[in-house]
Amino acid sequence: MLRNTPLKRTSGLAPKSKLQQARENAQARTPTGGPCQVRPYLVEGVRRARQQGDPEGARALARAVLACPNIGSTRHHRRKQSAMGSDGPDNLMLCCGGCNGVIEDQAGLVRELSETLATDLGWRRLVVREGDPEWEALAR
Repeated sequence: MLRNTPLKRTSGLAPKSKLQQARENAQARTPTGGPCQVRPYLVEGVRRARQQGDPEGARALARAVLACPNIGSTRHHRRKQSAMGSDGPDNLMLCCGGCNGVIEDQAGLVRELSETLATDLGWRRLVVREGDPEWEALAR
């Protein structure tokens, strides 16, 4: 090996995989900066938890609502990417980081809440798992 010989520069970074490129294209079509789409679910969840006499559930959701800046800065995947969820607009919801964290941390409570709201109000489910009606439609 020659000393003090400059290395050849390549054309830059390694090319992106087709999957990575498709994911970035889909995410680019989903805007950020709009209102948090998860916040209304949590607000309704607080109201319903209070009506049903569930102070713990109401407190957990109320903390998230109070911390929510109501500006979507990230995307929540209704069907997880690790479960082969798509990056299409039907599977993505714009939300703030705090609300997305509540969905992950309070998964049981949020899943139950979103099932109720889907049935009662026709809202989209926040959490879609295998066996749910939308499972296949949200696949890659």
